[in-house]
Amino acid sequence: MKYAIASEVRAQIAANQTMAAHPDQAETAGDQPATAMLDRTLRVFVVSSSFTEQTASGGECGLTPGDVIARLGDSPDAEQRILVTVLSSKRGDCAVGSQFQAPVQELVEMHNDFLRQLDSGLGVLVQDEGQNGLPVGPATGLHLAPGSQPETPDASAPTMLQQQQESADQAESEIRKTVQSGSSD
Repeated sequence: MKYAIASEVRAQIAANQTMAAHPDQAETAGDQPATAMLDRTLRVFVVSSSFTEQTASGGECGLTPGDVIARLGDSPDAEQRILVTVLSSKRGDCAVGSQFQAPVQELVEMHNDFLRQLDSGLGVLVQDEGQNGLPVGPATGLHLAPGSQPETPDASAPTMLQQQQESADQAESEIRKTVQSGSSD
């Protein structure tokens, strides 16, 4: 479960980097349109508001914030609903493995909430870099002048990269704990 959500975070950060590198191709709207929910790479959603649905077996079950669902279908039906399955839920919510047709708009709202939380988390990283065990981010705005030659590669770079990766992994773990404790309030 954690791997699936971490993959979604990485994919979204990569998408943000691509949009930053190519602002002329970026969407002008702040929120994701419903068509983005049909992207084959966007599968896992963290429930952001409570709702109840009728399962494929005919019963009703509810989901609450923090439950996790996965989109199974690739095309919405005529009512703009798409097949999903429950990956993780709290006691009393839909059972893991339950399947139902979720409104695409509900998935859009979940994804937009996910993006807001991701932006907030990245803001905390920037604000607190170099403090409380968070590594210092890379210097911004450093570019080689056209025609200049880069310096000889530093032989200690692999060791430094490994240390930075370890620091980043620790920071990611702390952020997850903070987000989890914040979402349970």
